[in-house]
Amino acid sequence: MADDANSTSQREYSIDLDMSSLTGGFESETLFNDYPAAGEMKPRVPAPTRLDEAYRHEFELLDTRESLKDGRPARVSDTLLRRSLALSDIFGVAAAFLLTTALSPNISFDITTVAILVLVVPVMKLIELYDRDATLIHKTTLDDVPRIIAASMAFTLVAFSARDLVNDGPIYNDAVSMLLLCASMTVFVTLFRRTTRTVVRSMTPEERLLVIGGSEETEQLQYRLERTATINAVVIARVPIAFAELSYGPSRLLSRPRDLEREIRAHQIDRVVIMPGQRHSNEVADLIRTIRSIGVKLNVLPNAGDAIGNVTLTDDVAGIQMVAIRDTEMSASSRALKRTMDIVGAFFGLLLLAPLLIGVAIAIKLDSRGTVLYRQKRIGRDGKTFEMLKFRSMVTGADAQKSELQHLSEGEGMFKIEDDPRVTRVGAFIRATSIDELPQLVNILRGQMSLVGPRPLVPEEDAAITGWYRRRSQITPGATGVWQLLGKVRIPIDEMAKLDYMYVANWSLWSDIKILTRTVTHVVLRRGL
Repeated sequence: MADDANSTSQREYSIDLDMSSLTGGFESETLFNDYPAAGEMKPRVPAPTRLDEAYRHEFELLDTRESLKDGRPARVSDTLLRRSLALSDIFGVAAAFLLTTALSPNISFDITTVAILVLVVPVMKLIELYDRDATLIHKTTLDDVPRIIAASMAFTLVAFSARDLVNDGPIYNDAVSMLLLCASMTVFVTLFRRTTRTVVRSMTPEERLLVIGGSEETEQLQYRLERTATINAVVIARVPIAFAELSYGPSRLLSRPRDLEREIRAHQIDRVVIMPGQRHSNEVADLIRTIRSIGVKLNVLPNAGDAIGNVTLTDDVAGIQMVAIRDTEMSASSRALKRTMDIVGAFFGLLLLAPLLIGVAIAIKLDSRGTVLYRQKRIGRDGKTFEMLKFRSMVTGADAQKSELQHLSEGEGMFKIEDDPRVTRVGAFIRATSIDELPQLVNILRGQMSLVGPRPLVPEEDAAITGWYRRRSQITPGATGVWQLLGKVRIPIDEMAKLDYMYVANWSLWSDIKILTRTVTHVVLRRGL
């Protein structure tokens, strides 16, 4: 893929941000009109017992389950998770030392090991492996792995350096033991952290969310939360923010911080999610400051998120804070690295899975008449057409029946039927287990597909993608991707195109590794990591 790389130099764009709008130093006539100015005494006004009739309906309850009302506060759950992760890190490092000691005669569990165990929690705290969970809705272990690897390498170097100083020998006198300790420490700490998060998630109540935004965005968030096993959160209520939803103009509840705070306390809201849509930045900044003053957790969906993703760097230009946005065009070296991973992964995948592939081919042949492989035209990188391979899971002539079954399609913009009558007995099994996708390893070796990438669309679906989202075709389509991790969730084609565009805009080798790992977990264990 390096031969296809664009040779133009990387460009960098900047957006000037008025940081004072988020940090203070301004006046507001909307959200802070019932708070006193700085230095003034707060007036003692009796608190109303309920919301004003004019805007009490703005606080829309979406989940009134009694089981959600008796849980411990979110901050108590955060403390439990932090302490549990600290213990799991200590046990993980200790297990790595015990394994290395058992397998290597030159290593012993001594005072150096004890000293490192004492340093585990401070070091992990220093590299921010304990506090990020409290900030995030989706708490994942895979995101910790780069820092865990760095910490494991540091602990390994300290352990062997201390021993060599005492023994007056070279630092790298036992490279195999060093590698074993570092690798086992990474594996044990990662597995222990994943187990700890799973256990704590099962012990703690769901985080209660209040969404400030539109009904459509709220429903989409609810849909995602319900179908992601690793997220322990539920949307309790919504407050509209769009003018279109309120006949009398902007939200009156949002302009009364004390009443908003009262509702948040009354319904035990742990976190507020602001989904502002196309609103003025000053209004959003006012709202952010109001929520922060209440003291609950806060998430914001930025207006520019669809355009820039998270490929940003903070750029301090002589005291002016800017956000520098990296170009989304992959460099030649990045394309070469991605292609190398594709070739190695596809080659060894075909080699290891050869017996399974042969067995499935025989089963398909015995189950129904027709070819073993199904070939379908898909749109690849830069709009080029190729034939994507899959194990045949339907009866012969299934495409000819498509028009007759169009009324049963459940996909928005895509032809999808949950219980497709054209699927064979073997086809139902290989579809449920994603085995029907394995022949795409051949497409990957040919360079027509990648292990990870945007979804390869049929020509009719590709024609529906317009505007900026067509940049999804800059990267070779993948056998798996963000869309694959959604499982059976049916999302509109425009939403899928947005996911693909964000993948292209935010590509990194680590993101591909995370998607591959989560795909294996999703397919084999039917759950997330």
